[in-house]
Amino acid sequence: MPDDREAVVAVQNAIKKWGKYELAYKPEDADLILLVRKGRIVATQPQMRLGKSSTTPWEVSRAAPVNAGDARDMLAMFEAEKGLDGPALWRNFVSGGLDAPDVQLVQQLRKAVEEAAKVP
Repeated sequence: MPDDREAVVAVQNAIKKWGKYELAYKPEDADLILLVRKGRIVATQPQMRLGKSSTTPWEVSRAAPVNAGDARDMLAMFEAEKGLDGPALWRNFVSGGLDAPDVQLVQQLRKAVEEAAKVP
């Protein structure tokens, strides 16, 4: 989705500005994974499907699979070793939280990382 791609760029820019982490462009070089998802209530992707019909042997119909989800933006951090099937180290949802230039969710992640670093 275009909104997700824009959000990824905003997160990448915010991570670079923060300076705590370096971006890895190869999966084998990553220690952490950030999962970025722009909020949406419903998104559809038109496609063609063939299905049997009682009137014709095959009927072409238009179908639109629905991708429904939380209306809020989401950012989550995972250990690369465990992947996205492992537990999230951190996850939060905020309406407009992936919008540049503030990228509120990266600011919240930064605060959580800095707070965790203070704990002995």
